[in-house]
Amino acid sequence: MNKFLLIAVLSICTICRISFGAPDPITNLVDELSTRHTWGNGSYPIIHLPKTAKPEEVIAAYFSKTTDPKGKIKEFQIQETREVKIPGPLPASYIGVWCGTEYGGRIILMKFISQEAGWWTSSFFARYYTQERK
Repeated sequence: MNKFLLIAVLSICTICRISFGAPDPITNLVDELSTRHTWGNGSYPIIHLPKTAKPEEVIAAYFSKTTDPKGKIKEFQIQETREVKIPGPLPASYIGVWCGTEYGGRIILMKFISQEAGWWTSSFFARYYTQERK
């Protein structure tokens, strides 16, 4: 899919979501993670960029580091970026970024840890969070 078509489709989806009150995928993700207190366990890619890095830079480095070379995500369009708080045993704030890619939407949670440790990141498939949640 060419970049122009991808951007056009994602823009239309965003307009429809806002206009027709479609579910908010970032909020849906946060709501679900708030009930699963072990969601943060496991290994996650650390992105070694400075605290001043823009979300676009962190996401590009994340996709470069984590996606399969045959299906490497090379193009993405950020739909929304905002700070989110996930309550639980260790409540924390993250930057939530909803983006579209040539392989479908993703929600990336990221948090700057330290200059030595860089950015903690985790990715979720947006299609699971774009539907009404009960």
